[in-house]
Amino acid sequence: MKFIVIVLSLFIIFSCNKIDNNKLINKKNGVKNLKKYSGKALKQTKFNIAMKELGKNQAVMFEVGSDSCKSCKQMALMLQQIKEDYPKFKTYFIDIGKERNASKELNVRLIPTQIFYDKDGNEIFRHVGKFKNKELLIKKLKSLGFKL
Repeated sequence: MKFIVIVLSLFIIFSCNKIDNNKLINKKNGVKNLKKYSGKALKQTKFNIAMKELGKNQAVMFEVGSDSCKSCKQMALMLQQIKEDYPKFKTYFIDIGKERNASKELNVRLIPTQIFYDKDGNEIFRHVGKFKNKELLIKKLKSLGFKL
């Protein structure tokens, strides 16, 4: 079983196309109006550092993906925009292409995956795939009790 999970994870990671951030800036994929933003994607956080942020009396979101995955890069751009609009929003990008143990510990089988934790560090929601646009993600964050 472990072998199948590892092979599947590797297949997903390496089958994603590498892309240029400039190609992501359009209305079609839900990432728009980037001129007022830095244009940078959310930076990777080491898994062990991100885990230490759980349970610190603030809701946290993990974006689990790979820097070689198109949908993951689109989510990273969207999340960076939200962080710039809402500086108190705590989110961390965990690159399972570089930290393979994280996918096992977080039970992630497909990327991108967003994992939402409450202020006590308990997982409250998990979403697999890319959110269509920033507005839907913000709505979901608010419904889960994130203070933006």
